Order: sequence, then structure tokens, then C-alpha cells
Amino acid sequence: MATGRGYLGFCGMKEQAAHRTALAASDKVPFVSEGITEDIARIESDWLDGKSGRRGDEAGPISVTGPIEMVMMHDELDAGEFVGVGLPIAAAMGTATYSAGEGVNQITLAESPAESLTVAFEKTVSVHEIVGTQFKGFVITGATGGDFRCTLDCVSYDYDMTPANTSGDLSSLPTVIPPRWLFGDVQFRMATDFSDILAAGDLVSISSFTLNYGAGMSDPEWATPLNSVSDPYGTDANRSMKSERNDFRDITVEITVPRYTANTWKTAHQADSPIQAWMQISASGTRRAWMYFPYMKITNIGQPIAGPGFIVETITLKCFRGEVYNAGAGNTVQVFTDTSTLITQEFAIETDNDRSAAIIT
Repeated sequence: MATGRGYLGFCGMKEQAAHRTALAASDKVPFVSEGITEDIARIESDWLDGKSGRRGDEAGPISVTGPIEMVMMHDELDAGEFVGVGLPIAAAMGTATYSAGEGVNQITLAESPAESLTVAFEKTVSVHEIVGTQFKGFVITGATGGDFRCTLDCVSYDYDMTPANTSGDLSSLPTVIPPRWLFGDVQFRMATDFSDILAAGDLVSISSFTLNYGAGMSDPEWATPLNSVSDPYGTDANRSMKSERNDFRDITVEITVPRYTANTWKTAHQADSPIQAWMQISASGTRRAWMYFPYMKITNIGQPIAGPGFIVETITLKCFRGEVYNAGAGNTVQVFTDTSTLITQEFAIETDNDRSAAIIT
């Protein structure tokens, strides 16, 4: 009998054509942990019949939720399949456009994200398959001396123990090891000047970075079935409806400046000044990623004296739509590497790697 061991695990993912139909994995995702659970509600029997002991209960609505933590890597192709994080990041944000001239994917925030993924985990004893996985958001973090990690907040349709993916399917995914997003490969630029695009003179030294993306997607919810699937509704009253956006996005950035040397950001906070920022993570000339933040404001800043050492500056910024900057005039300077496509939403991610088409359709 096999014993489940984490180090023997694999994670495979695939974009689904239909929310409730699993597909064989095409992308190997470099995960480090997962906590997706299937919660089956219990419907208690409360009617009275002269006894203190409860009668048997019944199984009720099922919810499938939990996190996946992965290492951020620059996607790499091997024998027609990918290793990397582009697929879940693009699915969580909602839109990916391939710009052939630059060979990059421009990943942007969709107004109504609709992507669903099959997520399959090899757990030694068996494969656990999570069908119809969507993302309520993610958190990307990085700090000096380490790599970047991303924790995805998943909400899914089904937890299938008779999966479309077999152990052989997952073990046959590529074994190539792409370069990671390392904090030592970062350039970070930030400024209150919106007259031109961020340049080398706007470089800011930071020792940690966190992007919090709350997508505003709905929690598991149930309704009586239809006779055929009609998203968000399905044919099973105990399976959750397809998640849809039902709230504003909530996006913040947190950075640490390791040595407090100027009042630039304290002044910007007091003046309620808009801020733009840009980050590049470059492993090589063909393995790069960018994050764009066209319009932010500082919501919290601190330079506390914690003892005799350096005073460290911590800054939290809230992200707003670039298209509404300056009372609706819109962002006119922050663009993708094609030098023409404006960043119109709260943030965007651009990737240059082995992909030669849009990550999601």
C-alpha cells in the first residue's frame, strides 16, 4: 500500500472549455502546498419523537475551496506542454492577449472573469482532481534573499476522486526547471510624476513586496437544478453554482524601504498625491515579467523607531483604475512593452517567455 508523501506530488492544470467538465492537464504548476477541501454540509434531523438522541442526518450542499501556494516561474515549453504559473495567473485575472511583435502575453483584469481550470494533484495514493476551479484572487509576495510566491484563493465546482487525469498523465508532464522570479532580479520604479513613463531615475530600493488581489468573486452558492446546464446554474442542487464577480475588486500593494532617508512618500501621503509604479523581474533577455500599477494612493505609511537600528519605512498603497486617473482623463503614459497599449485597470502583468500564443482563450 502506497503512503502519501508531499515530495512525490505533482500539480497539473488545464483550461476547461466547460465549467463542469474536467480535461487532461497541459501545464505543470510549481506548487509548494495546497489546502483545497471538500466540505459537505450536514442537514440535521430536529423533529421530536420522545428520544434525546438524534436521528441520522443527511448530506447537504457541497463546497470546494482552499489555497494553492506556488513558486513564481517564467513559463517554459517542453514537448508541447508548459511548466510555470502563467495559466493560473491569467485565469485569475481574466484576460490574456498575445503581442507577437514583442513575443509577450499582456495579462489584464477582465470585467467578468469566466475562466475555469481543471486542477489535479498527485497524492501518491491517488490523484485528486478539482474541477471547475476559479480564483477569488491571489497574493504575490517577494523579499530580499528569496523568490516570489503566489497563493491562489480557489473556489471550485467538484472534488473528483475518479479523475480524468491519471498518475501517468501527471508524471508525464515536463521535467524542465524554468528560472524562478528571484527578488535579486527585480527593478522597482515609483513616482508621483505622471508627465512621462517611469524611467531609471524613478528607481526605488525596496526589500519586500506584496500584491494583494481580491477579485470580488462570489462564494459557493446553491440553487435548485435546471434540466440542462445554463451558467451559472447547473443540474445538481448540491453542487455550487459557477462563481461570478459580485463586488468591487480590492487591490493593494505593500512595500518595505529598508532605510528611511527622505520624506518623499510621507509628503505624498499627506498631499493625497497619485502614484504610479512599475516592476520588472528579469532572469534573462527572454525570461522576463513586468507588473504595472498606473494609479495608486498611499493609505498607510510608517517610519517607527523600533530600537537602535535603522528606521524602516513601510508603505501600503491602494490601486485604482488607470482609466480614471486625473478625474477621468486617464493614464496617458504607462504602457506595455509594445509602447502603445495603455494600462487601463488597477494593475497588469506582462510575461516574456516560451509562450507564443495567448495563455487563455
